[in-house]
Amino acid sequence: MRNPSADDILKHLILISFAFGVGWAEYALFLRFFELLERIPSGFILVLPKLFSLLGSFLFAFLSYSSILTALSAVYRSEDVDYLLAKPMPKSVLLFYKWCDTAVRSSITVILLAIPPMISLGRIVHPPFSFYPGYLFSTLSLAAGAVSLGMLIAMGLITVFPEKRMHRSLAIIGLCLVALMITGMRFLHLETLWGEEALANPFLAYLATEEDGYLRYSPGMLFAKSVLPFVWDSGVGTLWWGGNALIGVVSILCTLYIGNKIFFKGWCKCREHSDAEIRNQGEQTYSERSFHFLPETLTTLMQKDWIVLKRDPSVWTQLFMMIPLAGIYLLNLTFLPLQIDELSRFFVVANVGLIGLIVSAVSARFLFPTASREGKSIWIPLKSPISPWRFLCQKILFSTPPILLLSLILLILSCHIMNASSALFQWSLFYGFCMSIMICVLAVSLGFCFPAFEYRHIVEVSLGKGAFLFMITALAQTGSFVYIGLRLVFTHPEGPLPFVQSWLIIWLLVWFGMTCFCAGLGTYRFGKLEV
Repeated sequence: MRNPSADDILKHLILISFAFGVGWAEYALFLRFFELLERIPSGFILVLPKLFSLLGSFLFAFLSYSSILTALSAVYRSEDVDYLLAKPMPKSVLLFYKWCDTAVRSSITVILLAIPPMISLGRIVHPPFSFYPGYLFSTLSLAAGAVSLGMLIAMGLITVFPEKRMHRSLAIIGLCLVALMITGMRFLHLETLWGEEALANPFLAYLATEEDGYLRYSPGMLFAKSVLPFVWDSGVGTLWWGGNALIGVVSILCTLYIGNKIFFKGWCKCREHSDAEIRNQGEQTYSERSFHFLPETLTTLMQKDWIVLKRDPSVWTQLFMMIPLAGIYLLNLTFLPLQIDELSRFFVVANVGLIGLIVSAVSARFLFPTASREGKSIWIPLKSPISPWRFLCQKILFSTPPILLLSLILLILSCHIMNASSALFQWSLFYGFCMSIMICVLAVSLGFCFPAFEYRHIVEVSLGKGAFLFMITALAQTGSFVYIGLRLVFTHPEGPLPFVQSWLIIWLLVWFGMTCFCAGLGTYRFGKLEV
């Protein structure tokens, strides 16, 4: 055990603030939704069962999938499993402990997502007090079944497939599903709930006209039937709640029984190691052919980082996930009122600022920890005859091109979607790309200023005080550019935006100087490190 450090406190404050913001947004959305239902004749009787059925089905699916990933880590990858297996305890006890561990780690987010609808509905319909414990108990019963299903699927998969590849493959699939879900929600036009056309919202229309269909067979229907009687205090909810609780208990017992049969086989499979890769002595690798045009020292460093990148799919797979997320951003641009000419230049300036924010967030995750990725082997570059400045330049040359390519694609496609003129396209492309370059270099440089070579996961580096300082600096850079751009929009109401203007030149010089200063400071601090 260790006392919490300032970094731990800051990290947890950021996570709590983010969770509070998401919960508040969900509460406001459901509060508005229930207010609209109150205005529809028999709205609660017709729509509320279907809404809770959809909500329960979503929570069940989300928690089942989350439990698969969590069980893969808690049951097979956790370091305490080997120790617990050496203890004289039945495997069913170990599995029950791991089930509880999986349930706590995977269901916290789902339960937090389920609470805002309860509070908002209680504020609108004023149900009896029994509604609140009934809702929470129904949620926990649903969660027990979902966790058991996810854990069973995880143990079944491990008996057939390698654990590492399965964990990474499922994580990629999950990120793709999240991107598709966010894209699909965009077509529900949730923003209309706050306008005059709220009652014509397509989601409301679907719930009002849909005649149960598949919903009557979904897991969420059990959740709806156990919750809704508590809303009107009909007394039938206790029976359905008892059935839900019974299903949860039975699912736990089935998980322990089946897991007792297949757990050890999967655990032995996870402990198997594949043979090392063998290559002919005279064969030239891809990295040796790709970086031959660079100086010899840079070529060696590039080859080393290329090999590390190939062996760590958690980096390049997450970089690939930027593609659907960028697609969601571009899709949202199509919903803007682009036919209004007076707003076109405003949208172009705001678009450059938003792309700068995207680049900042991606850089904080992937570029800021570049120096820290050396880990405990940092003594090798520190003791090698390579200057800290050359080491910094190599990290910039190797790690920034994917982020810059993403920025360039977003700038080109967004301007094409917004039908920007040739002058506006050149203006946004030049300043947006300059901003992206400075943000990327700033991320790597500040990463050299605040390295952390001892961590449990590399994400901890992206949540430290150095990354927080980088995000504040990047936000200041992006915000100042948007402010200057909007001033130009209002001071030049007609014609293209000036390409060369005093404030823009000052902005470029100030942030170029800040980037160079951080690069020099990073080089200096990195050179002063002691092994």
